[in-house]
Amino acid sequence: MGTLTLDSTGTAAFSTASLVVGKHSMTVQYAANGAYAGSVASAAGITVNAASPALATTTTQIVSITPLNGPGGSLATVQVTGVPAQAGSVSLLLDGQLAATGALAADGHAAIPLNLSGAGIHAVVASYTGSGLVAPSASPELETTAYLVEPDFTLQATQYQFAANSSGSVIVVPMSIGSVGSWNGTVSLRCASGLPAGYSCSFSPPSVSGSGSTTLTFRPSASIPAAALLLLPCFWLIRKSRWTGIWRALVLAVAFVSFSGCGSGRVDTSATTYIVSVEATNGSLVHSMQIGLKIWTPQ
Repeated sequence: MGTLTLDSTGTAAFSTASLVVGKHSMTVQYAANGAYAGSVASAAGITVNAASPALATTTTQIVSITPLNGPGGSLATVQVTGVPAQAGSVSLLLDGQLAATGALAADGHAAIPLNLSGAGIHAVVASYTGSGLVAPSASPELETTAYLVEPDFTLQATQYQFAANSSGSVIVVPMSIGSVGSWNGTVSLRCASGLPAGYSCSFSPPSVSGSGSTTLTFRPSASIPAAALLLLPCFWLIRKSRWTGIWRALVLAVAFVSFSGCGSGRVDTSATTYIVSVEATNGSLVHSMQIGLKIWTPQ
């Protein structure tokens, strides 16, 4: 789940928000070095309980990580949806360790200073504590490199929450690449994780040189309705049978039953929120942000 460095007392603390509800087994391994042999701890049992169904659900996403106050300094902006005004706080886990905590503003966002030091890619998770009215939630893991030296770049969007239905809504997200210092490199973009089933993502343009903008488009996959596929053998029989009129009447009746829900009556729907991590890269530099997609599907 992660690798940690021991402090002077031989202790390391690990935090995670990625365990799902249920029972888990965790063990710790110490790697051997020139002075000490390696060792493995006995497995420890961990049980994660589900939040009470009486609590309203929430979603948490990291909408940007931007430079702040010189090398290694960053500002993480987190959005929590479904919360009452100023209810609870958000903690940031950096590479498996608790790094910072901030209170939610009235609109459900928190801007939290974060010290990102060291080369390489870091993993950041935002964890919302919940309250007596709403359940806790955690963002998917987001990968980023630290703002250690210039030039560098930022990745941002003016809007980061969108809603669509399952019948073919296309979602368009304007995004921008900003310059830190005299940045003039070329950044490539991709959807790294969290894309809903049946949706594709594309960028236009797929890369940006220097400062500039791109458009991210989420598009549902085209498909033939299942009921139409079930009727295909009937249309073959229509051509082969001398009882063309009877077959045609039966097919029309089945089609009416299959598709009647589209034209009248009440169709129940449910909403699922997906958090899509969008990643921009240039060589060893990586910066990411998360887009929330609420998809309504018929039950």
